Amino acid sequence: MKIQTLLVIAPLLLLAIFAAPRNLSSIPSAHAQLTGVVCVAAQGTSTSGCPAVQVNFARQAQNTHLIVAINIAGSDALNGFRIFIKTNNAVLNPISADIANTLLAQPVLILANCVNGAGTGCSLASGDGPGVVDVGAVSLAGLSTPPTTGGLFEITYNVAAPTGTGFTSLDAVAGLCIGTSVTGLCVTITNGGSTPNVETFQAGSYGLAETPPTISAPSTVSTTQGFATTFTVTASDADGNPSITIAATGLPSGASFTTSGTNPATGTFSWTPAAPQSVTVTFTATDNAGLTATTSTTINVSPLPVSFYGGKLSWTHHLSLAKNSNMQTWSAKVTNPGAETAYAIVTIQGTNGVLSFTAQSAMITLVGGAALVVPITQTFDSTSIGTKYHFTATIMWGTSPTAITFPGANMKSGAFAVVA
Repeated sequence: MKIQTLLVIAPLLLLAIFAAPRNLSSIPSAHAQLTGVVCVAAQGTSTSGCPAVQVNFARQAQNTHLIVAINIAGSDALNGFRIFIKTNNAVLNPISADIANTLLAQPVLILANCVNGAGTGCSLASGDGPGVVDVGAVSLAGLSTPPTTGGLFEITYNVAAPTGTGFTSLDAVAGLCIGTSVTGLCVTITNGGSTPNVETFQAGSYGLAETPPTISAPSTVSTTQGFATTFTVTASDADGNPSITIAATGLPSGASFTTSGTNPATGTFSWTPAAPQSVTVTFTATDNAGLTATTSTTINVSPLPVSFYGGKLSWTHHLSLAKNSNMQTWSAKVTNPGAETAYAIVTIQGTNGVLSFTAQSAMITLVGGAALVVPITQTFDSTSIGTKYHFTATIMWGTSPTAITFPGANMKSGAFAVVA
């Protein structure tokens, strides 16, 4: 008789607590140190948590079934719940709810399982009716261990909207419950005390118009053969699709592309080019709805630059016009560290503050690995006597004598005085 009495009294007490139409907070609260999130999620397991962003379920064919999980993540210790979830039943019509994947420790007492206003423990004053699923349950084994994350219950919906149409939110019933875990919403997480746990709520949606992901990468990258080159590609999806992948096509030999994260997702391109070339790599982001976005990066690889060998450049520091036939002569040692033949021109520009000059060498042909001494000359007249010229020597080069477009690796500056 004692056992029978306990089994009768306990359900009556719990039903009184959970079925009260206007106040769903009657189980006493031991503490409320952690604030978790109750959420709408994709079907999972008893240990599944909440997505980082609101989930949107893609449209399905009419009269197919969609199973939706109601989960919790990061909550304080709990022993039960009472949650009302509402949809537009002309789009998603609920047909059943179950706690097969609940995190609550067994044995579990079901206090409410009300679908479309019919079933166990329905409370019309608290919002039960068309499109509403009301589930309440309590563990008779005690509290969970915080932080608590996992599934609470699952809802099976029939897709009522014609194939490829319809939109509805999957949200908690609002404005009809007081003293709940989420102010203004019929979401209550109990803990064996007089005050429920404090939680937040993350709704979901069905049929939200999908937008493709976005992806970004540099349009052009310039580098030099033999030098490591790295850049980043990023992709994200405003729909909250939990999984975005980034793939690369057209990778040059020796290059790598590694990815991390899901939304946003990040990819890292790495390459040390062995030869001058121009390549285009295409990056494609794909979300879990199958929508894609692409972008391309062109990588221009220059040969190793021609340079002044050891920074060497010589000239007459005190230019006597009489002794030097009015001519300054620079001697530049120019080297080509690359493997291909290069063509170069040395240019020297100078000024004394009033007069300026530009002197250029003849075209230089440098086979791979060669170093040549190049003369550059400039004449001066008596108007420059008593002045001092400051100059800068630079190199422009290319792999064709008709395309001298690359700057040299270094430059050289100096000065000289002009005397009679």
